[in-house]
Amino acid sequence: MRKIVFLMALYLAAAACVKQNLETPMVESEQTTKEQMCSFEVKVPQNQTKLASPSANEETVNNLQVFIFDEAGNVDNFVKGAGPSLNVKCTKGKREIYVIANVAELGPVGNKTGLMNKLSNFNDNTATNFVMTGNKIVSVDAGLKSVSVEVERIPSRICLKSFANEITLHPYSTQELVINAAYLVNVAKDATYFLPEKSSNLAFLNFKQLNDQSPLLYEKINDVKVSSTTPFVAPHYFYCYPNSTSVDCTDNNSVARYTRLVVEATLGGKKCYYVASIPQIKRNTTYEVSMHVTRPGSLTPDAPLEKHDPQFSVTVKKWVAGAAVDEII
Repeated sequence: MRKIVFLMALYLAAAACVKQNLETPMVESEQTTKEQMCSFEVKVPQNQTKLASPSANEETVNNLQVFIFDEAGNVDNFVKGAGPSLNVKCTKGKREIYVIANVAELGPVGNKTGLMNKLSNFNDNTATNFVMTGNKIVSVDAGLKSVSVEVERIPSRICLKSFANEITLHPYSTQELVINAAYLVNVAKDATYFLPEKSSNLAFLNFKQLNDQSPLLYEKINDVKVSSTTPFVAPHYFYCYPNSTSVDCTDNNSVARYTRLVVEATLGGKKCYYVASIPQIKRNTTYEVSMHVTRPGSLTPDAPLEKHDPQFSVTVKKWVAGAAVDEII
């Protein structure tokens, strides 16, 4: 009887050890000795995120999550912590390092495929905390001391650069044009962390109209009068997630549609909307919008005016210099 009890105790102890190994990726064993382990620093160099920007907050790295995968795509180790650098430890060999900045803990990630399928929610971003990601393949050995991983923002930036009153049509040319607010509609609610071309695009914030006044999406403008001699030239910055929609739609049934920058105004005391649509918005990209108003605006914020002689151009660049959108409405 004593022998049976002793064997059962050994069995239960062994089972507990197996469970512990499943729950914790990094457990040293006979197969993973201290000699096989390597310690090194993973850091995000701040100058890699420092691009032309209206705010230093666009560049801040508040915290990091570092995932290290082996060649089979399994988790070798996971480390999280505050600041732009962390000390990590993993086994030797070819490893893929994936870094996510400025996000609360993602939860369990069993392998690389699981991480690729994780979605970032736009509301994880704030004016002082922009979600960023990056990855790098390295060969880990005892001589490795530090790895720099360049990251880029998931959000895109849209700048209302200027708004000019060029109305010549009577009687509208004599009516007072006043800007009340500017905001984005049809903003993608989520995006994958590491697959730029993959996004659900099935859910939008401010779908077709203003219902979310997040500071990243909306700004109140205190009744600025815009005349033919006094354009509105104070830049206003807004942020959104990538929107891969390639064919626009304005009907009531379709979800897929362009993200739009809307200037809400009154002309002769009547509310109207001046809308610039931006197709296929990409991550970490800036778009500068200049509006030239030649007539009354549309009746809804999701219905751009039909233009008989459109002049619309988009130049896409990285955040360094910015894209230009010149819209005559």
